[in-house]
Amino acid sequence: MDADSAAHSFRSPWTCILWDVDGTLIDASEGILRRLTTTLAHFGHPPLPPAELAHWIGPPMLESFQTMSGMTPAQAEEAVAFYRQVAKADGYETGARVYPGMADLVRDIAAAGVPQATASSKPEVQVLRLMQHFGLDGFLQAIVGATSEAKDRGLKAEVIADSLRRLEAAGVDVSRPVLVGDRHHDVEGGAEQDVPVIFARLNGNAEGANFSHANLGADIRNQSMGVLHTDFNNANLRHTNFEDAILDYASMQFADLSRANLTGARLIYADLSGANLTRANLTGSDLTHADLTSAITTGATGLPNRNTP
Repeated sequence: MDADSAAHSFRSPWTCILWDVDGTLIDASEGILRRLTTTLAHFGHPPLPPAELAHWIGPPMLESFQTMSGMTPAQAEEAVAFYRQVAKADGYETGARVYPGMADLVRDIAAAGVPQATASSKPEVQVLRLMQHFGLDGFLQAIVGATSEAKDRGLKAEVIADSLRRLEAAGVDVSRPVLVGDRHHDVEGGAEQDVPVIFARLNGNAEGANFSHANLGADIRNQSMGVLHTDFNNANLRHTNFEDAILDYASMQFADLSRANLTGARLIYADLSGANLTRANLTGSDLTHADLTSAITTGATGLPNRNTP
């Protein structure tokens, strides 16, 4: 698509777009899982199955070594330093790939004149190498990640704030940003900075997560990709807190929302077809135009008397 046709097909409500990297733009799971296995073995921890290790992809490593391996903060810092040595020796790009369609989307958004930046908890040196390796660096006004030190700027909210600062310093209008990410850390970081989030990919499980007051109703409409929006399809969302969250256009087909708190949530045009809403609390929620076809609503409270859009 040339620049003129891209600009014509894409009218953005956002003045800039921030991208999470791991799990959103780049699938680096092969290398990450291999390095994690090496690191855990080095520190005397038993090997973990790939399905469990997959939960480490995306969140700050310093946090994961503590919450998932029971390390102390000091031990976790040592583990992060070792992991990064392994990653540097291995090559940051080894085993990584761009998710299908995402490179085209980044290029089309750039052609439409919308500034973009990364906002990743991954070390910034690794983010830069990956963007350069896949030829995406030229379409981004800022490439932002965590600093090399294990404990500095690892919180997602801080990375988002720094990404916005760098964009603003480059002359970009940051009045209406949106973040595209795939983990609850992205949602929570966006909420702290008052930045709406497109939850592009869930990786399956967010049971018990707190998305209270989060803005997950954003979408990116583009000719080559259709619509990129929050995707909770087939997800485990049991006991998840969506109180007062914005979920317009969110896709929740066949999601397990049993006992979820959706009090005051805005679900305009949300797709809840086939979802399990058993004992969910929807008191005060706005389900105007939402699709509840074949949804299981046994024991749900606050649900309008309707089962179809």
